[in-house]
Amino acid sequence: MDFCHQFNMIKRSFSFLLIYCLSISFLLIGLYACGSKQEEPKVDHAFRSNLAEILLEAKAFEDAAPLVQRLVNESPEQPSSHYLLGFLLREKGSYQEAHKAFLKAIEIAPKYADPYAGLGILYALQKENTKAISMFLKAIELDDKNPKYHNNLGFIYYLSKQYQKADESYRKSVSLAPTETKVYVNMAFNLAQMDRFDEANELFQKNLTQAEAINNIGLVLESKGKWKEAKERYLKALELNPRLSSAKKNLQDLEEKIRKTPNHP
Repeated sequence: MDFCHQFNMIKRSFSFLLIYCLSISFLLIGLYACGSKQEEPKVDHAFRSNLAEILLEAKAFEDAAPLVQRLVNESPEQPSSHYLLGFLLREKGSYQEAHKAFLKAIEIAPKYADPYAGLGILYALQKENTKAISMFLKAIELDDKNPKYHNNLGFIYYLSKQYQKADESYRKSVSLAPTETKVYVNMAFNLAQMDRFDEANELFQKNLTQAEAINNIGLVLESKGKWKEAKERYLKALELNPRLSSAKKNLQDLEEKIRKTPNHP
């Protein structure tokens, strides 16, 4: 459940369809320019920015990179150009340069929420959770209707073991986006950490298969040091679905831990 489980998340089929359709649009624009001496159709900054963000969210970084660079070169006065550059650099692992790009976006437009959220993810990836929380709180102060901000803040609270605050953030997120499955799954993990297993299991089973739900409960039990109970859950998940690869791996990893720590209670 890393960020990029979290932030893991235009749905694959939807993303593919969008990228395909938008790629066709660009192909048509290219054919128009090549097949005629007329002036190339003007594509405005907002359209390019939206396309770049779709590509970045879909992790199509090679396709996004030239578009983002063009935005920065042609529209350096636009904060979204620098935000998208920061997004790209962060996902490529260039954290220092990403930090500079996000700060540049904030310098241009201090009330633009996205770069604060971008910094929040960046700090979380660097395990600087206190800074990450403060950036998401700032983003929410500027735009409290964005469900992703509340979900991501909840996840950082979860990583920081501030489970009650995480629960509040997740509930705010689902109030804004009631059909977002991943938020319910995040909420269920958090409820399990609070030992509210019945509620967690109900949420898991509403949004996942029964085998996946039981496997996830096993993960939480393992994280709490309850290895015997966790192993029982992994075995039960595999009984329900012998092909569930995550449960197979979890069971193998746990058995290796047990082998190396035979005196674990």
